[in-house]
Amino acid sequence: MQFNLANSYDAKFLLADTQTIGDETAVGGKDSAGNLIYLDLGESRYDGDVFNVFLRYTAADFTTGNEVYTFAVQSSPDATFGTAANIKTHYLAATIGVAATVATGTIFGPKALGIEHRYVRCLFDSSGTSTSLVVDKVWLAPRKG
Repeated sequence: MQFNLANSYDAKFLLADTQTIGDETAVGGKDSAGNLIYLDLGESRYDGDVFNVFLRYTAADFTTGNEVYTFAVQSSPDATFGTAANIKTHYLAATIGVAATVATGTIFGPKALGIEHRYVRCLFDSSGTSTSLVVDKVWLAPRKG
């Protein structure tokens, strides 16, 4: 499902800010300075709380028609995401792989996630001949009710 929303995020729940994804695997969300981002939801915040996740991007390359971009949100009990068996991965409902005109500010979401662990990050994968996805923002929004 696509939404055309503008600036509807809280910076404290930001998972990625202004980055370009090329032909890469398991690229973490970064801030505008290029530093990896993860969120610490705190001791009592994460235990089964439901969040919506949104991905807003401004450009995507579909030149050859075989470009596919996959996005996931991960949670872990430790900030280093060091034990693979403890990491819970949630994929966005659909990959971005439709050769279509991408409007500035296109948003994919919301996808409701039950967060199991305290620390949260996002990951991007891309594949294809000529991949380039320009991510504006990725953020979580606590779900009401």
